[in-house]
Amino acid sequence: MRMGSSVIKMIVEAAQTAKRNRETCQLLARRVKMIGDLLNRLQRTELMQHQETRNPVEQLEETLRHTFVYMLILSCQDSSYLHSCFMGGKQAHQLREVQSDITFYLQLFPFVSFVDTTRT
Repeated sequence: MRMGSSVIKMIVEAAQTAKRNRETCQLLARRVKMIGDLLNRLQRTELMQHQETRNPVEQLEETLRHTFVYMLILSCQDSSYLHSCFMGGKQAHQLREVQSDITFYLQLFPFVSFVDTTRT
């Protein structure tokens, strides 16, 4: 599985035009791009040959790839007053949840690396 650069590009472009939660959207987009680049490099390693170390990597990829991230950032672009009043807090909460999911999988990587190192 390879993280598509088109998905990353869409997320980055959407974040650049975000109106609500702009800084959070742009931060999330930068992190998605950085992690996506690293995951693409990781795909060619021995680590990906074994299910127990490949699974967390694939779950992180899925979290990044998930349409929810892109749709959430797109929803931040709506700048109408009513939408801002009613949805701004919910969007901020959803952005924090996405960041939390990404952080969870990234925290597994030292353990994944340890398992991979002890195998070799």
